[in-house]
Formats: sequence, C-alpha cells, structure tokens
Amino acid sequence: MRARRIASFYGLAALALSCTPGCSHRTGAVDHLPNESTLRYDLDVEPDRRRLRVRICSDGPLPARLVPGPGGEMRALVRARHRDAMGRLRPVSVASAAIVLSHPAAGGCLELHLDPGRAVSGNTAGIDRAVVIPGGVWLWRPAAYVPTHASVRVPIRRGAEARLSVPWTDGHGEWHRLGPTAFLLPSRTVVGSHRHLESTTSGTRIRIARLPGPMQATDAEIVSWITDATSCVARLARRPVARHLLVVVAPVRGSRDPVAFGHVTRGGPSVLLLVDERAGAAALRRDWVAVHELVHLLLPPVRRDDALLPEGIATYYQELLRARCGLISAQEGRAALAQGFERGRRAATGRTLGEESRDMYATGAFVRVYWAGAAIAALADRELRSAASTADPTRRAHAGPSPRSACRSLDDAIAAIAPEASRVTRAWTAWELADALDRRCGRRVMRPLLERWWSSSEFPPVPEPSEIVSSE
Repeated sequence: MRARRIASFYGLAALALSCTPGCSHRTGAVDHLPNESTLRYDLDVEPDRRRLRVRICSDGPLPARLVPGPGGEMRALVRARHRDAMGRLRPVSVASAAIVLSHPAAGGCLELHLDPGRAVSGNTAGIDRAVVIPGGVWLWRPAAYVPTHASVRVPIRRGAEARLSVPWTDGHGEWHRLGPTAFLLPSRTVVGSHRHLESTTSGTRIRIARLPGPMQATDAEIVSWITDATSCVARLARRPVARHLLVVVAPVRGSRDPVAFGHVTRGGPSVLLLVDERAGAAALRRDWVAVHELVHLLLPPVRRDDALLPEGIATYYQELLRARCGLISAQEGRAALAQGFERGRRAATGRTLGEESRDMYATGAFVRVYWAGAAIAALADRELRSAASTADPTRRAHAGPSPRSACRSLDDAIAAIAPEASRVTRAWTAWELADALDRRCGRRVMRPLLERWWSSSEFPPVPEPSEIVSSE
C-alpha cells in the first residue's frame, strides 16, 4: 500500500486504524463460551446527526463487562444505559477501560451513545459529512470472551444515499451474522451522508461507499473499475474474494497517481482507496492499487514487521493479474515487473531485507521491501512451475491423480490457502505464512527462499521478464 503518502492526502489519521493490513489486536486470554447468549447489535445515526447509537441486546444475560473493539477508544463513549428485559433501568458504571453492568443477568439491551468525531480527530462537530472510523468504536464486545453468536443490523438506505456502511451487511436492514474476526481484527465503518453503489461479481457482493467530493470518474465507472479488479483477483483465488466486500472510495487532491493509497481490513473484508479527483475511468482501470489490496484478502494477516513476504506476494500479483485479466497488456505487465525489480535493487541501503522489513514504516523503505518480496515470490513461482514441467510423466501416470496439496505454480498455493485466510483471527509471522504455503504444495519452496534472503542485504536474482509466466 502507498502508506507513506496518506498523511499528505487525507486528514483522517484514523483511516489506517492504527494498524497495517496484516496486523491484529491481541486481547490476552479470551474464551469462546459454549452457552453464551446471542448478541444483536442494532446500529444507527441519532436524529441530530451528531452521534451514533448502538443497542446491544441479548436473548439471555448480557456480558458483565464490555470493552471497545479493535481501534475503538473509551473517549468515543458519551453515555451508556442498560434497560433490562422488563424495561427497568439498571445502573451502569464506566471504568477506565470498560463498561460494567451491575445486573447483567437481567438481560435486555445496553444502549451506547457514541461520538465518532472523537475517534477521528477529537472534534465533536457532528457527522453531516462522511467520516471513516474503526468498527471497534461501536462494536463493543464482552471483556471475558469472544462472541460466537452475534449479528448486526444497520438502517435501510434511502435510494443511492446512505448514512452508514459496514462490511458485514448488504445494506437492506437485515440481520447479518458476525464471526469472531469481527471482534478480533480491525474493521471500518463509514458514518455520514455518502453515495451507496452496488455490484456483484464472482460470488462477491460489493458495496461501494463513495465519499463526498468532486471526482472525474462517474458512479458507473467506479463500479466497473472495482468490479473488474475483484473479478480479476477471484480468478487467482478460484473462489469469491469475500462474500460481502465494502470498498470505500474517497476523493483526494494532488496525487501523482490515479490512486494515492490503499488499505485493507479483515475484521470485515473492506478496502479503502484514496482516488485522485482527476482520475478518469481508463486510468483507474489500469491502476494497480485495487488489485494489490484485494490480493491481501487471499492471505492471512501478517505482522507489521514481517511485511516482506505478504507485500511481496501482493506486489508480484498486482502485475501478473492485471496482465492476465487484460487490464494491461502482457508486455506491459512484464515491463512493470522488470522496472519494479530494478527500482528495488537500486534502493539498497546495506541493511538486510529482514531489517528493512522490520523498520519499513520508520525508514520509508517501501520500494526495497515490496519489490524484494516480489522477487522472492517470483523465484518461488518459477521453482514450482519448473518442478511441475520437468516431473517424470511416466511416474505421474502410474501415481494416479496428484494430491490436492500439490502445486504446479504459486497460484495453486495462494488458491489453497485463501479459504483459511478468511478465518484467521490473529496476525501470523512471515515464517508461518511461508510454511503454510509450502504445506499446501507438499514441498519446501517458500520457507528456504525466505530464510535465504531475510538475512541478506542483497537483492534476490529475479527471473528474466521472458521467464515470468503471465498466464494461469
């Protein structure tokens, strides 16, 4: 992602949710209770359009203590009120890091009034204009356990205008189930008036929240761009990228590129894209950022310090997939890889790639880390393809069908890990990701490459552009 540019283009520090796409919020020892009550989160904007209201209801006892979700803060809480199943008000206390109910066994609903402005910039001027906040601002969870039975509902939108957009629903006022990832990984919510656009492709229902502001691209052109990118990445996954996907499109000024920045969250699958207001349909269709971010959704979240491997895989496929899908030509795809590898090679500092990965957000070594990681992905892909093409055809014929874990390319490894990636609730290390990809292939390829180059200050010897296969 173009993280180094976000501060220059958008005044919402909370957009990154204090977290990279590969990070998670560890909450200590949390349990899944086998007999827990079902929690229902009913979210809306208050009539004065200044605050959010969420009613957390239960068909049994309420949790005794609730804490903000990932990215949420106590300072966003304005008021909390507990009305039990008989309609009686019960005392509630607000501690330094939790809401404490005096009579949780009485059930009923806990009503929270929240000021999203405090979560963004400390202002309380209301939410007439759309803001993007961490989902954890309103998605408070039990302190003692992670809910396994929970659902959320948001108001039915009115025409193309929406007041709320969250990544788990279809926007039609129905109840939708929340899995554990919603409570353990960062998510985002759009609050305030914005355009609501929709599309469905390759098994994914896409909801696009277009934030206010001038843009050259029309609604139809934005829908086409996001739909094409999602469909393209689904070809690699061989499955839907996600069942529901929220894409937030925010216009910005002064970017040198059509898309200035991209960021993905996994607590609810969503992508944030900061789009230069002058970018037209053709430029957006050819741009790499949307494809890059969507590829991240096929991988488990990875620790911020270990960006080398996940960012490298996403960078490698941003070029291959755009060429495969006809968003750019095959020649342009190979040229983009060659130019990127050369930029990464020239960005040497004498530090090891592991050190560069660990300190990337402090040093700004994005080009070095992303493209060195892409080189590692290219080497793994070439090794897998070479092994598949040189296998003894006689042995293959007598051995019967290949095992499901066998990989003829890195594509196979990514497609095999994608279903698990959507269920992961903590950040992996790069080594765990490498081992998981190797297990899917039944051979050690990625782990040895990562070990070899992690501790090296040299740039990996990438294949020649003519050796890089742009077709499946």
